[in-house]
Amino acid sequence: MLLNYANGVKKMSKNYVAPEEFIKIWCTSKSLEEVAQRTGQCPKTLSVRASQYRRKGVDLQKFTRGGGQARNDWNRLAALAEEMKVAK
Repeated sequence: MLLNYANGVKKMSKNYVAPEEFIKIWCTSKSLEEVAQRTGQCPKTLSVRASQYRRKGVDLQKFTRGGGQARNDWNRLAALAEEMKVAK
């Protein structure tokens, strides 16, 4: 991920953030969205990177993705599916 090999030439990705800088930005931010703004990277990528760092022993705070709300109400969706079966 660090290097692109376009036309056989090594060059850094334009949004590359060194590990030390990533940790400084992560630890001084209040949200995942703020980290994304400061690094120019997408929140999902940053969340995965932070998880990898945590697995290797780096104690980084956890931010919620998507506001901490469940994306689907599974009970409601199951009831809808049952209603659709009866309607047939």
